[in-house]
Amino acid sequence: MTGAFVRYDYTAERSYELYFAVRNPDRLPVRIDGIDEDRLPGLRLERLTMMREGPGCCAAERATPFRPVRLDAGEEIYLFATLRMDGSPASATACASQVWSSVPVRFSVLGTTRHQEVPLLATLVIRSAPGTACTV
Repeated sequence: MTGAFVRYDYTAERSYELYFAVRNPDRLPVRIDGIDEDRLPGLRLERLTMMREGPGCCAAERATPFRPVRLDAGEEIYLFATLRMDGSPASATACASQVWSSVPVRFSVLGTTRHQEVPLLATLVIRSAPGTACTV
């Protein structure tokens, strides 16, 4: 794998935080309705907050609780998700891991609900048994 990664070693009952941008590239306004939790394999959403400014300029603590939000053409919003893993990424290998490079976002256009896999700014990797054989 190539690109930016956020790597965590699995710990029972630990939460994992990540942020990502949702942008409306179309000319029609869209309403961002949230993360499609049913399409998050192995992860459970604990909290979702949002911020209009990018995370490079502002602290995540300034984010507000998520509520459906309208994005006009070219507008962007940052979402901060706190996720918990459903069980351990168990495997027989010395360095098992689970990898997520996108988040399923639910939105609507002209009243029609749609789903889109939004790429993460950095791939999330949770390693169950890190060791010398780990390459991720």
